[in-house]
Amino acid sequence: MAADGDVISPIRPNPSTPYQRQTFQISSAITPPYEFATPKKERFCNLDNLKSSSEFINSKLSDEGLPSPLQFWNGTHEDAVRIVNCIAKLLEQNQNDANARTDIEEKFQLLVNDYDTAQSNVARLKLKTDALERENHTLSVRLRVAEKESKQANSQLKLVKEELARLKANSQHAKTQFLHEQRRQEANLQKHREKLQRLLGDAYRGQKIIAELRNLPSAPELRGGSAAELDEEIKNQANQREALFRKENLALRGMLHELAQALVSKVLLYETNDDGQPFNVDHLHVDQPGQMFPDLQVLQSTIKQLVAQIDYESNERRQSGFQLATQMQEDHLNAVEQEVNDNYDVVEEQRKMIDDLKAAVEKLSGDLAEKSKLVEHFLENDLQVGNHSTDQISEAPASHPSADDAPPTPVTRELATPRVSKLPRPAHPVPSTPAWVSSQDANKHLATPSAPSKLVQHPDQDAFASTPGLSEIGTPSVANPQKRARVL
Repeated sequence: MAADGDVISPIRPNPSTPYQRQTFQISSAITPPYEFATPKKERFCNLDNLKSSSEFINSKLSDEGLPSPLQFWNGTHEDAVRIVNCIAKLLEQNQNDANARTDIEEKFQLLVNDYDTAQSNVARLKLKTDALERENHTLSVRLRVAEKESKQANSQLKLVKEELARLKANSQHAKTQFLHEQRRQEANLQKHREKLQRLLGDAYRGQKIIAELRNLPSAPELRGGSAAELDEEIKNQANQREALFRKENLALRGMLHELAQALVSKVLLYETNDDGQPFNVDHLHVDQPGQMFPDLQVLQSTIKQLVAQIDYESNERRQSGFQLATQMQEDHLNAVEQEVNDNYDVVEEQRKMIDDLKAAVEKLSGDLAEKSKLVEHFLENDLQVGNHSTDQISEAPASHPSADDAPPTPVTRELATPRVSKLPRPAHPVPSTPAWVSSQDANKHLATPSAPSKLVQHPDQDAFASTPGLSEIGTPSVANPQKRARVL
């Protein structure tokens, strides 16, 4: 059901019944097509178009399947019933359409609310998706870094395992060698012990007493003497043993005194004990041999202190020497590392200079190749011009004026190739110079590229000085190809 003010275009279905075909023909003949009431047209039907309007309405009712046709004038009761039923049907349909429209509007409003909610959810999910994508990217980067670190750790672990296996094998080998060397030394020591035992056995084999029985009293020589003589003999032997003991004791004390004097001479450089007090070594000095030696306990304690001090000083010297050597080695390594760092910067600068020189050399090589091509092209063109001007040279007069009197004006010609004198001058002298140009002239030509350079004087220079074979750069054109070949 169209709303008020809407334009309803006529629907033209395919007619199936005779009445529908007739009404379709009538509605098709109506020109222009009728429209319902609009704001511009207040009424659809009036007295002027009543017939055509009724026919249009009947065609529409027939198309919509409503009761038709309706007789709007001179109708019977049946026509009135039909009109009432049609209007009731239209009202019912309008009510249904209104109810359906209300339901549709409610559904549409719900759908709009759902759509807004979905839009907000989509925006929120999009933000969440972006955040998750960023987090995924961050985690991917971390994963790659972790994989890289894992690979490095695995490689380092592999290297450490290999180093551990190598150290284990080396330690096992060293242990085996040590055990072998220990067994060998023990065998050698056992051999030396046996040899020493044999030597001692051979040395003591001819003696009648052993060392432990050396100081026992000998048996009395008197046989059957009196008791007084026997006592006298025993007394004399006791006196002899006492004198021998004194002699040995004196010898031992003298030896101990010499040892103490030697130790005192060593310790005088370090005249402090463990407590930081100077040693009292005056009681250890003996000026005369007959002077009484110091007490043995005092001498023994002093010697122990001196020996302990010597051991302490030797250990301190060894430790200080090791620390000094380590410090010197570290200083040397630091100096070498600093020198390497300094030289590294110099090497980098020199390497950069070498790269620049290589680039310049490559550029100059390209320029030289282009120049060589230009010179070869010029020589080919010059040789062709020289062959063309052979007749002119042969007809020249014999007595040509010399260059000193009146130098001829050379006839220049334009070559197809560019001028060599206008080429860019290289940074260093060109190594490859044509054979017919001297080194001095070549350098002069490079020094002054704009002026024509003088070449080597040819025997036939005066003959073809005025010929058109002389180019703008001063290169002579040899008329005779054999002479040119000889010059080249």
